[in-house]
Amino acid sequence: MKICAEKNRKQILFTECGYRSIDYAGAKPWDFDKKEAAVNQELQSRLLSVMFELWYNDWMAGGYI
Repeated sequence: MKICAEKNRKQILFTECGYRSIDYAGAKPWDFDKKEAAVNQELQSRLLSVMFELWYNDWMAGGYI
């Protein structure tokens, strides 16, 4: 991402990011077929925190959760 932002001299905006508030949400965040998983808001919070720690920097314009 950083290389793309530097090459185009523009920050990157994530138009969709986030995690569901269920068990194993980080394993396959794109998989919405899992309907019987237990609610896990603590995991969702931890996943979002890690996402921001890893991605939020000078080349990122922001994102929609």
